[in-house]
Amino acid sequence: MPKFNYLSPALQSEDAASMQCASLSGIEAKIHVDLWNAIIDRKLKPGVKLEELVMCDIYGISRTVMRKVLMVMEQDGLVFLPPNKGAYVASPSLPSALEMLEMSEALQTFVVQRIAANHASISSSKFDRIAEHGKAEEKAEAAHDFRLLRRFDIEFGSLLCLVHGNGTLAREWERNASCLALALSLHQSVQPAGRQSDYTRQMLARLTAGDAAGALALVRDRIGQLRGTLDTRSDGENVNLREILGLH
Repeated sequence: MPKFNYLSPALQSEDAASMQCASLSGIEAKIHVDLWNAIIDRKLKPGVKLEELVMCDIYGISRTVMRKVLMVMEQDGLVFLPPNKGAYVASPSLPSALEMLEMSEALQTFVVQRIAANHASISSSKFDRIAEHGKAEEKAEAAHDFRLLRRFDIEFGSLLCLVHGNGTLAREWERNASCLALALSLHQSVQPAGRQSDYTRQMLARLTAGDAAGALALVRDRIGQLRGTLDTRSDGENVNLREILGLH
C-alpha cells in the first residue's frame, strides 16, 4: 500500500492510508486519500456531485474500480450514492452532526481516562509527540491557517488513541472525525472560541499528571464549544474535479 503522510509532525511515522482505508490498496487507496483530503479541506463541499467518468479519466481506471472506492467512502459516511443518480459528497443532517459529536465525546472520554490512569507506564516519547503536535498547532494559528488547524484537530484524536496504544480505536476515531468535520463544514456558523493549541497543551498537562477528572473536563468543554457553533445551513456547488485533485 502506498504511504500517505499525516500533516502533524507527531504522526509522520504513521501510515495515514492504512488508518483511513484499510480495505483498499494501490491506486484505490490513492483515490480514497485524494478524495478524503479534498472533502476534509472543504474543496469538495457537502452536496457536490462527484462525476465518476471524469474521475475514471483522471486516474486511468475503470468505473468498477471507482465504484469500489466510492462504496467504501459511503460506508464511512463521506459519500452518498443514491440509486442510479451518481455520487455526491454526503450532506450530514444537523441531528447526525450532534450524534457524531456525542460519539466523539464518548471515544475521547474513554481514551483520556485510560491514558491518565496509566500515565506512569507510558513512555515520555509518546507524551513528547503530543507536545510536538501542539507546537505545530501554534505555528498554524500564527499563520491563520484554519485549513491546517482543522486537519490537526482530527489528527489529535488519532494521536491520543495511538498514545493509548490502540490502533483500532484510532481508525474508528478517524472515520467519526472525518464525518464530523464534514458535518461541521455544513452546519457550523462560527469557529469555536479559544486556541486549539491551548487545548492540546492543557490536555498534555492533565494526562502527564494522571489527572483524569481534569482531562475529562477539557473534553466536555471542547465538545460543548463545538455544539455551540452549530447552525442550520447548506452548501453545494459545481466544481472542477481535475483542478481540485491536482490533475489536469
